[in-house]
Formats: sequence, structure tokens, C-alpha cells
Amino acid sequence: MGTTRWWRILGVAIRAATTGLGPQPSATRYGFTPLGPTPLELDGEVLALDGGTPVCVEVAARALATIS
Repeated sequence: MGTTRWWRILGVAIRAATTGLGPQPSATRYGFTPLGPTPLELDGEVLALDGGTPVCVEVAARALATIS
């Protein structure tokens, strides 16, 4: 890894810690097609996903309760 990447990561970390990152992009669904066999974890179980299988992920905002 080159030094330029480390400086960029450090810069983002400092900005996030001091002023925040501001509005971040978000999506409610996204899709992809893996090129080769890919492991997939769903509810704690690892499944085998064949290459070329279309995958669609839908995001449910605030669906999980978290402790803060």
C-alpha cells in the first residue's frame, strides 16, 4: 500500500473526528452479480452462492434495535 493512501485515510479520520463527515450517500436497495462462487452469510448461516447468480439487497431502515 502506498503512502498516499495512508495520508488520505488519516485525513478522512481526522475530519470525521473533528467536524464530522456530513451527509453520506444512502440507498434502499442495491444489486450485484458475483463473478464466481461466493460465500454468503444470512442470519448466521453461511450459504454457497453460484457465480452469475443475480443478488438484490433491500435495506430496511431502523429494522434492528441497537444499544447506544
